Amino acid sequence: MLGGTLSVSSRNYRSDDLAALPNSNRDHQATSGIDARSQDIDLTLYLKKLQQRVQQEWLPGMSDSNRRTVLNFTINRSGQVSNLNIAQTSGFSVTDEVALNAIQRSAPFAPLPIGYSKNYINIEFTFDINVYGQLNLWRNGG
Repeated sequence: MLGGTLSVSSRNYRSDDLAALPNSNRDHQATSGIDARSQDIDLTLYLKKLQQRVQQEWLPGMSDSNRRTVLNFTINRSGQVSNLNIAQTSGFSVTDEVALNAIQRSAPFAPLPIGYSKNYINIEFTFDINVYGQLNLWRNGG
């Protein structure tokens, strides 16, 4: 699963809020962000496109365990990425590196929407690898 988290406010956007109804951001305040009601702009489409772009670049490889990497980064008005860092490591350097590479290969993103009043947006992006079962590649010949 990609983008388990990508918040919704100008300070901290999380992808799990993408499932919210369009423009629902005006009705609540994100815990670590500013009051989104003060902005009359719907960022749902922008964030959905961002998530899709990163998903196309994310190549997690095979894993035998569940893993989660959380990244923070900033997108400026023109779509350039800065301040990319690991907020929560998966505990596996290869998994973390693949997540960082996905953001770097995806950048630059589309410019921020014209109606968006800030010159930047802070993003928190979660990369999840979920292992639901084991794959048995051999069979007992008996």
